[in-house]
Amino acid sequence: MSDVMILTDSVAQIPQNLAKQYHIGVIPFSIIIEDKSYWDGVDISPAELYQRMRTEPITPRTSHPSMGEYINIFNQYLHNDVQSILYLTLSAELSGAFSTASKAALQIEQEYPEKKVVVMDTRTATIAQGFIAIAAARAVQNGANFARVLEIARKEQPKVGFLAMLETLTYLARGGRIGKAAYLAGNLIKIKPIITIDKEGLVTPLGNLRGEKKCIDKIVDCMANMIGDRTPAQVAVMHADDLEKAEELKQHAQDRFHPEHIMLTDFTPVMGAHAGPGVLGLGYILK
Repeated sequence: MSDVMILTDSVAQIPQNLAKQYHIGVIPFSIIIEDKSYWDGVDISPAELYQRMRTEPITPRTSHPSMGEYINIFNQYLHNDVQSILYLTLSAELSGAFSTASKAALQIEQEYPEKKVVVMDTRTATIAQGFIAIAAARAVQNGANFARVLEIARKEQPKVGFLAMLETLTYLARGGRIGKAAYLAGNLIKIKPIITIDKEGLVTPLGNLRGEKKCIDKIVDCMANMIGDRTPAQVAVMHADDLEKAEELKQHAQDRFHPEHIMLTDFTPVMGAHAGPGVLGLGYILK
């Protein structure tokens, strides 16, 4: 067991087998439906949430851990022979997790000066955030010290990205996380918006599509425009209760980009609560 621990939150969508393989600690956010709270990825599955959103008039809310909960989580690892923690959060523009966790980290370091807890705003979300955590965790397994692990995480951050096609912007608008795509919200009759998170960590529109016929091609083309002549080392296909289209997108992405590895992952409930069911997207990390 290394004395360096990598933590991230459930928004990073790291598949359980990879989190276990690389010893990444995943902090679940909570999702609240009609005043009942569920732990993301623990008490509620993606399929269950999306089916309820399709059939019930619910507006799920989400919440990151409190400062006290972060302190307890950090202490749990630090009392288990861990000397340093790197916690990689989703964009601070989308959540208060970075701010709250940073305050918790400061309190921990004041109480235990020999310990180190660094909270890093990845300025992204979904599997793009997860790819940074995986890169950092690989460095830990290869024997890198904490300073080197932090350097690698910061170096990988500009190499990641994602884009997603939503069935509607309604859920993002309700949650106040619509960012620079706000102007689209009132003009989306039968239009599927394609969004990403920009360098500032804000939700930003990439384009839109009318109808269903060419959605797979549109998503792949948008990613090609984002990465230019660069080559993705890894690609992830993300979906919210639409496995059939996800499998089709996976094949198109493989044929177009030829990544070293491609995976398929569910949108976690905490992301789906704000994006809605039917999301289809791609995440990547460049070579």
